[in-house]
Amino acid sequence: MSENHNDTGADEGGFSYGWCYTDRKDGKEIRRWYRQTDYMKDEPYAGKVRNMLDRLGLPQPDDSEIFRGSHHDLLFLDSHGVVLRIGPTDVTDLINPGILQPLGWLEDPSLTINRGGKDVPFTIAIYPGIELYENYLKEEDRPELAGALRDILVETGQGTGDINRKGNTGVINITDEDGKTVVVEILLDPDDKYNSSDPQKIRSKKEKFAAALKKTADKSAALAITLSDAFRSAKNAKPFQKAFQMHQPLRNLFWRAFKDGDKPDEQARTEFWAECAAVTAAPKKLALSHWTSVIGEDGKLTVTRTELSVDNVKLKTPWTTKISQGLKSKLRNGALSFLHKSVNKAAKVKNRKPRR
Repeated sequence: MSENHNDTGADEGGFSYGWCYTDRKDGKEIRRWYRQTDYMKDEPYAGKVRNMLDRLGLPQPDDSEIFRGSHHDLLFLDSHGVVLRIGPTDVTDLINPGILQPLGWLEDPSLTINRGGKDVPFTIAIYPGIELYENYLKEEDRPELAGALRDILVETGQGTGDINRKGNTGVINITDEDGKTVVVEILLDPDDKYNSSDPQKIRSKKEKFAAALKKTADKSAALAITLSDAFRSAKNAKPFQKAFQMHQPLRNLFWRAFKDGDKPDEQARTEFWAECAAVTAAPKKLALSHWTSVIGEDGKLTVTRTELSVDNVKLKTPWTTKISQGLKSKLRNGALSFLHKSVNKAAKVKNRKPRR
């Protein structure tokens, strides 16, 4: 059973936020050399977060349940096997076979944050929980690794910064063409600052995503089509594409709930969260479907229904595992905490005039 950071248990809807015990930082305070904004408390961001969480049908977190990342705030929803990433995220820029794709997201295009010379929308993105790569390496009889993460990111023009840091990559189990179980290493902690595409690729992906969305009116299908079309020529992309499909039924359910913009379909939203909870508890076979409409050269409209089932859909919560620390680790964490506080204090007094 997952352990809640506050040990308060689930709310009336069965939702229970937890804590990340596996990250290299403690997550208890904002590190001011990365960002000055507190998205959970500073307006207008805090109001947007409250509104988006309400639309998602999720409870408002306690302060002690908010994990402070470098450029984002995070909520670890233990009960449903997902992580909510709150802050500036350009989802279409981060569309890549080697990057974990969100199950869904809500964004405010009118509220943007400049990152690397481009305006990025304020977003809450919901990412599926997957096993950590470092845990996979500890397995004695671990499955074979399929594909090479760095190679596909480099080949496809995606930034590779931060991929070697502990805890930033995970693995997804797939079945290869011979029916054998293999794993695919995936970047699970994407950040526009470190993993952005080149400008030409960004434009291309945005155009492909917009065109696919026009055909399907379904962002889960548009995401899949963009991944396929934009990276069709990439070498060894197939295992990464299959890894993406392992969570596609959940994406399909999310966008059924949020297909009409601001107002969600509450029944469909309940079904999405129910399935997330179910596959967090145990693997499950799930089906998905979507419609695609295409106007041919003759002007005729062709509408096609696509159906697909995925075996063993699973969400994992590796962040709930507390790691025992030796004296050396405790001293290191204490030193880092002192450094964080010192830098944060320095940031507050940076603009004070010196005494004469």
